[in-house]
Amino acid sequence: FKVQTAVRSAGLATKQATTARIGFNDPANVEQPKELPVPEAPLPPVKAVKPVDPQLALRTIAAIRQSDTAALQPLVETDENVINAKDPVSGRSAVEIAAELVTWNRPDATRIAHFLIQAGAVTDIHTAARAGDADYVAQLLLRDRTLIESRDARGLTPLQRAALLP
Repeated sequence: FKVQTAVRSAGLATKQATTARIGFNDPANVEQPKELPVPEAPLPPVKAVKPVDPQLALRTIAAIRQSDTAALQPLVETDENVINAKDPVSGRSAVEIAAELVTWNRPDATRIAHFLIQAGAVTDIHTAARAGDADYVAQLLLRDRTLIESRDARGLTPLQRAALLP
């Protein structure tokens, strides 16, 4: 809120200073900042991380890496816990892998990442930003505004992560 208020004040002050220099002091000529839309849907409930059959986890990770939505859906229907499956080699979660593929502009990666997040995968704000899930990020920020300044392992904020999207 402080950041938003400061940005609004700075933007308004800049517009007023510009109009004063030109000689138009009429407040009607000053463009007012627009409110950002707030997502109406609540955050999806996060599913607890439970053990998953290793073969099922491998097939899930492979389907995500191949952007194979047709193969992923039946795997999730077989065991909903695969949304939190971890790659045994890298230790990264299914949603982290999907978010990375969004960054690499892989086909269907955004849809897969959003599907996992909406299905209740355990997701931090940086991963959601990398996945391009603006509604989820906004909901997290509405719950805890300090997350806007949080840094990931590479020292990036959620806004910086989102800005890196193709």
